[in-house]
Amino acid sequence: MRFLNPYIIVLRFVFFAAAFFTYLKADAQKYPFVQYDADNGLPSSDIFHVFQDSKGYIWIATDNGVSRFNGYEFVNYGIADGLPHNTIFEIFEDSKGRIWFVSARSSLSYYKDGKIFPYQYNYLLQDDIKRKAIPVKYSFFVDSLTNVYITTEGKRTKWVDANGNLKKILPDSLLFKHNFILKKNNRLIITFLEKNVSDSIFYLENNLKTILYVKDLPHYYIKHFNAIKLGQNKLLFALGKKVYEFTKDKLSKIYSFDEKIYWIQKDSNNNIWIAGHGGGVKRYPKGKLDKKPDIFFLKDYYISSVLEDKNGGFWFSTLHNGLHYLPALNIRYYNKKGILYKNNVNVVYAQNDSLWIGYHTNYVSLIYKTSVKHIQIDKKINTEITSIYFDPAENGLIVGATGGLYIVKNGKSKNYISRTIKPDVLTKDLFIAGPKDYWVAGRAGFYHIKNRKVIFNSQKEKNFNLRTNAIYADEKNNVWIGSTNGLWKYKNNYLEYMGNKEPLFTIRVLNMTMYRNKLTLGTQGGGIIILDKDSVWQINTKSGIGSNHISSITVSGKYLWVGTKKGLSRIYIDDNKSIDILNYTKSHGLLTNEIRNLFAQDSFLYISSNKGLMRLNVNHIKKDTTPVPLYFKEISINHKKVALQKEYHLKYNQNNIAVKYEALMFGVQNSANFRYMMIGLDSSCTQTNAKELRFSFLPPGNYTLELTTKNKDGFWNKNSKKIIFIIEKPYWEKTWFIVLIVLLTLSFIYLFIRIKTKQIHKKNQMQRELNIYIKQALVNHMNPHFMFNSLSLINKLILENNKEKASEYLTRFSRLMRGIIENSKKEFIPIYEEIKSNRMYLEIEASRMEHQLDYEFIIDKKIDQFNTKVPSLLIQPFIENAIWYGIQPSDKKGKITIRIQKNENNLRIEIEDNGIGREKSLQMIHSNEVFTNQSKGTEISYKRILLLKQIYGKNTKIEYIDKKGKDHGTIVILNLPLNL
Repeated sequence: MRFLNPYIIVLRFVFFAAAFFTYLKADAQKYPFVQYDADNGLPSSDIFHVFQDSKGYIWIATDNGVSRFNGYEFVNYGIADGLPHNTIFEIFEDSKGRIWFVSARSSLSYYKDGKIFPYQYNYLLQDDIKRKAIPVKYSFFVDSLTNVYITTEGKRTKWVDANGNLKKILPDSLLFKHNFILKKNNRLIITFLEKNVSDSIFYLENNLKTILYVKDLPHYYIKHFNAIKLGQNKLLFALGKKVYEFTKDKLSKIYSFDEKIYWIQKDSNNNIWIAGHGGGVKRYPKGKLDKKPDIFFLKDYYISSVLEDKNGGFWFSTLHNGLHYLPALNIRYYNKKGILYKNNVNVVYAQNDSLWIGYHTNYVSLIYKTSVKHIQIDKKINTEITSIYFDPAENGLIVGATGGLYIVKNGKSKNYISRTIKPDVLTKDLFIAGPKDYWVAGRAGFYHIKNRKVIFNSQKEKNFNLRTNAIYADEKNNVWIGSTNGLWKYKNNYLEYMGNKEPLFTIRVLNMTMYRNKLTLGTQGGGIIILDKDSVWQINTKSGIGSNHISSITVSGKYLWVGTKKGLSRIYIDDNKSIDILNYTKSHGLLTNEIRNLFAQDSFLYISSNKGLMRLNVNHIKKDTTPVPLYFKEISINHKKVALQKEYHLKYNQNNIAVKYEALMFGVQNSANFRYMMIGLDSSCTQTNAKELRFSFLPPGNYTLELTTKNKDGFWNKNSKKIIFIIEKPYWEKTWFIVLIVLLTLSFIYLFIRIKTKQIHKKNQMQRELNIYIKQALVNHMNPHFMFNSLSLINKLILENNKEKASEYLTRFSRLMRGIIENSKKEFIPIYEEIKSNRMYLEIEASRMEHQLDYEFIIDKKIDQFNTKVPSLLIQPFIENAIWYGIQPSDKKGKITIRIQKNENNLRIEIEDNGIGREKSLQMIHSNEVFTNQSKGTEISYKRILLLKQIYGKNTKIEYIDKKGKDHGTIVILNLPLNL
């Protein structure tokens, strides 16, 4: 509902007569208090004092202990936590950050580092005070030297120094004649005694005494005596039902009240708050106590203290009714309990002293000054009010509703257009083009009504019957229609769909207005869309508004106000299209974030909702840039709590870290939004609403957790909280360990190389020895005796002219020599070559012995004779030894059997003879010199086997078996590893 030109109301409604209205209560306007009591977590609903410390926590003194509040959680402390008494009257913070609690019997205690400690000199105070044990409000103080000042009912102020000396403030001569006010660090400490007959009060500041003369002081016992300073030269103190004002130490005014004053306090704007015996609290602007208060609320409650917090919110402690919090004083509301017909308000319209309210039912309410009237729109059907406007030309209220268009005059409602003549105009929105000239958006199309006649019907004339939600006619005679399928334009009988030109115009339009001469649309899901000549631009949640579902828009001054289902947004767009957005929600004092309709009048913005009607003073709104206090609350390492520190040095396996924190935001629970970055783990910032972070299995390294939060106006705290975690590397990754390992490795390598070098050297030495033995074996095979005998035999055969046999024997001998020489060049040869060589040797020896020697080779079929190798020239010395030392001395035909078998991974070579045996052979060697110069081949072979065992580490050995009985002889067994 909008209009192009303002009209001056010439006549008042006839039904403004007082008799026509219901009397409107003076407290019809209410404030959006948030109440906390025992049901919300407080230890009691009886509260004596509310206090905010330097960190921003709210402390509440109750008759059942003390509580600390961070905005969403109460932490309660009682006797079990260290309080000497559960009834706490006053809370005070000293210069060292200790929070002091003044309890019954004047027992003191203080909070420090999460614990409560009793005051060590409580016994001095209790001995002195005795029965007069009730402390006086605002008469407690602790200075920087820990000197404690305290006043109790009927007793002078005493003080205890840091060494436990109890002292008096005034000399004894004045103790029972005068009251006094002591100023310490801008705090006033007062004493008032019963039966005081003095007409003066001592004012003590910086050890200087000033006498304040007062006539007619009440001469009776009064519990409450409050004093405050206004500026440098003005002092107010409240006593009984009066407030005495001193200017430059002279009594300048006396203000009288109807009730005893329990509390007097000034706020940051020098307004005076007074709570009295009758209940409630009143505010006197700028300290003008001779004027009527501009605020008077909580009338039914006894106010025990008032606190203005650091963000401008107000806290009111009450006796019996808990704690009341008011985020701001610039918003008030109406509801059914106070004035409205229903809480479910759809629209509102204000003009001069009149306020019209339309509901989500068929009623409107008219509020005029102190009177209210509820008017039913249609008694026949149940309709919903969608728009209202007072038309002076009709001298009546034009009411748009889902059931039609109505006019209210003289307290009665009727159809604006006769239903018998024209169809029902089912109204969704109403635009006032002039006197008796309206454009109407309806459920099925849109209409132009003039002088109570429908002069245009889109259904009939343009076949346009879409549901329309908003309508606006600009100065160029363009009529803009917001429908379910987007934006339309009607001009000069031409209807155009704007969605064909711009995709944004296909979004459902719910409301329209002009902002800075630009058509501005509120949409369902698309946020704000602005048509600026030939360009179109959008403001949505990415830009900063609370929601893209726009329920209402209006203009007030230079601002565009936007109502959504997630609160209120104030938008300012400058000439460069720079956008500044301020969001306003329940945390600022709104009854609800779900807004239905907005209406601006002068400095007030009226806000319709399903919980009532709100009125916001827009002149008192400013963007809050105060940073939100943020604190680390608890640190856990590997699921165990640890003391709070700025830096943690952890072992490599202490890498499961949990961090709890809290932001002090009051008014709406769980509204804080946090942003964090774990430097060293991730370089990006992450936003969260959680109040705990967990980092599991962090690798060794240096990490810095940076945490910040934003206030209710979206201002991020620039001074982020930081905490450092240094996780050590495991010992096996540390430098000293790596150096040690490197040194050990180098030492091992050195030792290994040295040992290996020695082994190689030794092996080379043994190899050289082995080569010598191979040469010696070769020499043994070619010993002169064997060669002489062989050549002699050949010569004999030649002389006997046995050429054929001599040739054959010579051929064998030459082949044997060639084989021996070839094999001597190799350390290992195939066993086939060794058998072949030894077979030729045995043939020659058998021929030489005229066939008195038989021999036999028994070879295991499992043996691969060509791939199985044995040391060269190894077997022959044992065969030779068997012939020369065993068979040849014997008187019988000799036989040598050579068995070669494969046994697991070993090669078993047996050389068996039927000679005289080793024992008899040795006897003959010792007695007959003919044997002394015989072959040393077996000894060489034995040494070679020992060397082979040392070089290759294999199971290599020689065994001798002496045969007994009739079959004398010897068996030599050689065990050689396969695959040498």
